[in-house]
Amino acid sequence: MAARDHCLDAGRNGLTSEIGSDYSSSYDRINRYGEAGWHTGEILAFHKHQSGIDTVMQLLMDDGIPDR
Repeated sequence: MAARDHCLDAGRNGLTSEIGSDYSSSYDRINRYGEAGWHTGEILAFHKHQSGIDTVMQLLMDDGIPDR
């Protein structure tokens, strides 16, 4: 639900960051629905004209990140 909220917020407001339009972090958004705890993570990908499978492949391969 926290991820959905951020997706909707980012789309509506043209965001390309982990920070929400209300300046919330992923930790803040998770805490709205339960307890985030210390071990939370977030992976974001922002692409206008890329398919879902292309995005997943990019995340799996870390394409374009030379030190990985």
